[in-house]
Amino acid sequence: MDRKGEMLMIIKKRVEPGEVRLLSSLNARKSLAENEQRKLKAAIKGYKGELMFDEWALPLMNKMVFLNDLLLNHQGSKFQIDSCALTSKTIVNFEVKNFEGDYRIKNGIWISPAGEEKPDPMFQLKRTESLLR
Repeated sequence: MDRKGEMLMIIKKRVEPGEVRLLSSLNARKSLAENEQRKLKAAIKGYKGELMFDEWALPLMNKMVFLNDLLLNHQGSKFQIDSCALTSKTIVNFEVKNFEGDYRIKNGIWISPAGEEKPDPMFQLKRTESLLR
């Protein structure tokens, strides 16, 4: 139930990713290498983005059932779903990204404000939808 006493339909709650817990624990005990620090920062940022999505989705939770952080396997292909909402007739798959700044898309390649190439989030979404079907 939420603060107003309304029933929220979150069937599988979101938990802090194991990678965040592990790297945070290691970080408290030793100095992480630069690549590990970047990995920890990115994992924390991603988790915070998912928590922001959960806040955004609150008004929908009395109309849909939400399953968060699903790791599924279909015919040997593992895939992850950030958030999946179910209604009586529809499954809505949400791929949550916590990007900042203005990204450019050139020839299907996502380029960050720092000029780094990023994986196309639509590719992951399409793959997940295909495997879910």
